[in-house]
Amino acid sequence: MDEADLSQDASGRLLESRSRKAWRHLPPLLFLCVFAFSPHANATIVVPLPESALIEDADAIVIGHVTSIQGNYDQNRGIIFSNITVAIEEVFKGEIPVGEITLRQVGGSFGDLHSWIEGSPEFALGERALLFLKVDRNGSLRVAHLYQGKFTVSFDPISGEEYATRETPTGVHALYNSAHGRPPAARKRLIVFAT
Repeated sequence: MDEADLSQDASGRLLESRSRKAWRHLPPLLFLCVFAFSPHANATIVVPLPESALIEDADAIVIGHVTSIQGNYDQNRGIIFSNITVAIEEVFKGEIPVGEITLRQVGGSFGDLHSWIEGSPEFALGERALLFLKVDRNGSLRVAHLYQGKFTVSFDPISGEEYATRETPTGVHALYNSAHGRPPAARKRLIVFAT
């Protein structure tokens, strides 16, 4: 530090100049700017759960096919949500009767209004899915842990087996740690979940 950066107060103590103090705040400010404008700033960041944790945490685990997707608007709360109707084929865990259930998910479309939470599970009419479900405080069913609780079920005609597939959606940044190892396989035999 040279003499230009120092001055004395009335009691004779040496003081740093204001410009020198301002430079001390530059590195944290630059870090904040880089983080705020990074590609992941608008992403949902998740630490993926192993399937064993999904199974343990779920209130119910079912297989069914999507029969209806209906967007709604809650005027009291000012949010768009979707009701996804699923015809249940098989229940692996929980007290869900075979028949139709309705899942309530924040986001969707209602008229010209659209709202979406990155990482929410996406559904298609007629799609067959393996679902890990939670019961909300109000008694509504929802998919557990955003997209992690929904697998698309497909049949492989070559092997004659059914597979459950889950893709990490765009807009989601998955953080893998050493405790959970590498990313799980995108496609697993359905029998793995049924046992």
